[in-house]
Amino acid sequence: MLPKLNLDAHNHMIKNQQKQKIYYDRNAVKKEIAYNKGDKIYVQNYKTQIWEKGEIVEKLKTPRSYKVQMENGKILRRNVIHIRKRKVLSLEGSTTSPMHIDKHKPLKEKSKIPTPITTRSGRQVKKPDRLEY
Repeated sequence: MLPKLNLDAHNHMIKNQQKQKIYYDRNAVKKEIAYNKGDKIYVQNYKTQIWEKGEIVEKLKTPRSYKVQMENGKILRRNVIHIRKRKVLSLEGSTTSPMHIDKHKPLKEKSKIPTPITTRSGRQVKKPDRLEY
């Protein structure tokens, strides 16, 4: 009684390796986000970990590197890991017609004093500066 030999073991191993490669490649590489000159972005400060406003100046020859101008005028070189797109509201494209305002009725002005938001336990919620509330 000799043990049964699997003559197709090499082909079976190759097939399993190819299947594993497909599953690995599915999530292994993140697709690079391409930024253009003039894009409004956030740049992470590597010391404080705070995201600050900036603008793309140019794409550099090295992979994933950009030259970024900060709000204070500094020009930095940053990797895409430390860059995030910033949503900028544009008012140019609005095609709304002017509203009809009745001159006889005075407009009511509401004083809008923000009330502090508190949790159930009573702690006051502080919103982060980077989200521009």
